[in-house]
Amino acid sequence: PANDADIVVDYAPVANDGDRRYYDVQPSGTPEVLPNIRLTPQGGFLTIRARNDENKGAVPYHVVLTRLSVAEGFIESEPDDTKEAALLVPANGTVMGTLYPSGDIDIYRTQMMVPGTVSFSLPEAAVEVAIEQRDKILWSVVSRKAQVVTSDMVPADTQNIYIRVRSLEDVREVLKYQFDVTPLESAPDEIEPNNDIEHAQNIQGDLQKLEFSLSDAADIDIFRMGAASDRVYSTRVSGLPEGKTRVDVLNDKGQVRDDVFSDGQVACDATPQGEQLFVRVRPGQNADGFPLKYRLLVESEDAANVEWEPNQTREQATALAMNQTVSGHIFPAGDVDIYRIEVPAVQGIPSGPAGVLAVDTESGYIASLQLKLQDHDGFEISQIRSEQYSKPMHMSVDLPAGVYYLTVSGGGDNCNKPYRLKASFKPNEPPAEPAPAPAETKPETQPQPETAPNTQQADAVVDANLDDLIRAAQTDDAKPQPKQESAPNPAEQADDDAF
Repeated sequence: PANDADIVVDYAPVANDGDRRYYDVQPSGTPEVLPNIRLTPQGGFLTIRARNDENKGAVPYHVVLTRLSVAEGFIESEPDDTKEAALLVPANGTVMGTLYPSGDIDIYRTQMMVPGTVSFSLPEAAVEVAIEQRDKILWSVVSRKAQVVTSDMVPADTQNIYIRVRSLEDVREVLKYQFDVTPLESAPDEIEPNNDIEHAQNIQGDLQKLEFSLSDAADIDIFRMGAASDRVYSTRVSGLPEGKTRVDVLNDKGQVRDDVFSDGQVACDATPQGEQLFVRVRPGQNADGFPLKYRLLVESEDAANVEWEPNQTREQATALAMNQTVSGHIFPAGDVDIYRIEVPAVQGIPSGPAGVLAVDTESGYIASLQLKLQDHDGFEISQIRSEQYSKPMHMSVDLPAGVYYLTVSGGGDNCNKPYRLKASFKPNEPPAEPAPAPAETKPETQPQPETAPNTQQADAVVDANLDDLIRAAQTDDAKPQPKQESAPNPAEQADDDAF
């Protein structure tokens, strides 16, 4: 302003009030500065006004428009407060930006085809810098002094990665900053600081090639790794004697998860939370000889085929379906795994043994195992014990239909070399139905065989018959004799016929 008037300015790249930026920072009689304003080929909309003051009258003013350019890199252009308006920054690019006025937010987007880092040169002011992907913060830092801050490794991804710079306190003058996006030829092993959840280091790829270290007794390393929801993970510290370090799996609050077992060197049966795992490595009880160099090994298994801990009671028992292989871990020492097995009913066998249940373990486990099979009432039916590490085992029992429980116990470290268990069932053949009874038939009369005549018996029969005839004749003579009929009279016969 040409006098002591208070100038108020707003600017928009298009005629849309929603995109306007307002500038009213400087006191009366002082120029308002609009740094890094975006001009489009269609121009822009600059509005200048003075605060109402009847004593001021007309307010003359001057507008000075300066074109900004740099030999290398890019210049931030306002407005860029949203992801939709974010400036695209290529890999291996440098950006020079400003924070002004108070509460200014600058957002940029880039894509990492290979892992990379972002290095910020920050002003002497309260500033927050952050890197986001898929609406999740991968890394962030709050700075209150002029310094250079380098992010953790940013993983390679074809999706947009957003870089955000924000002022946190009252801003009265333009704050200049710069950042560089730098692709890495190879992933760095460890990036400090990484001692809390907020600064957890992102790791991925072949972790067996990454080497980390604990610099002193107070050093803590926390790692964030992408994890698939359908996998179960185990982590192991390698390269140091037992007791030098301790490894734990944390939740996103930095607390040790009580559903993941750890014995110091190994954390076993870790399921992802939000498709990520937080792993902490810190000095153990026997830590000395710093720095302690170590490697972090990570292995995973298909979650559909792994026992679910805890399963130390029948109520928590893992279901063991027929012909399905399940991986289990006797971990830590003293662990017990209980499985629930259902023997199906067989049609035609209402009671008694329905079939043969077989339980087999594959070779390769690193433990001394004992398997016990009990019925629903807790009575032990069968048990087997491995004679030595890694040998397959087989149990076979003829059982009625019903629910049974298999307990697996033993000793040894088999978190990274689990036992693999499989149940199978072979039904018995139902008993055959009895054949129908044959219909009743009369026995045929068999002809009597002819025998030679016996003369003595024949004479006796003749004598007996003769005596009977004599007695019959004497009896007949004593009886009254019937009257004998006379011959018919022809004349009477004729009369009878006439009648």
